[in-house]
Amino acid sequence: MRHEKSCGAVVFRDNKFLLLKNSKSKNWGAPKGHVENNETEEETARREIFEETGLSNLRFLPGFRQINHFSLYLGGKKVSKEVVFFLAESKSGNVTLSNEHSAYEWLLFEDAIHRVKFRALKSILINAAKTLDSKFTLSVPPEKN
Repeated sequence: MRHEKSCGAVVFRDNKFLLLKNSKSKNWGAPKGHVENNETEEETARREIFEETGLSNLRFLPGFRQINHFSLYLGGKKVSKEVVFFLAESKSGNVTLSNEHSAYEWLLFEDAIHRVKFRALKSILINAAKTLDSKFTLSVPPEKN
């Protein structure tokens, strides 16, 4: 089985989270991408955020590192994926999208959590919100049918 590793971050600014709409799948998510060469996880996350959004003045919060493991089939072959997410504050709200994404929004937590489809990303958003504000007592909302 092939293994792939990606890194990215939940990016926030002024109590809002940045979500990107994937051009192909139309799903909303956080900036992320594959590790290249000998990059560290944080170097990968910074590069991917810059490539996908144009944001470069980021402050990564120490201690926040969430991992999502899953498997999928690509070209008939099973691929094991590991995605590492950090939490990063952007000093700028001016996003320049790459062609990978068709839209972006800075959303309050309550809106962001309903915008994302994947349960794992919902959980990561909850942990990010709890890290930013210990008063949050949140759980992953039930899936809508």
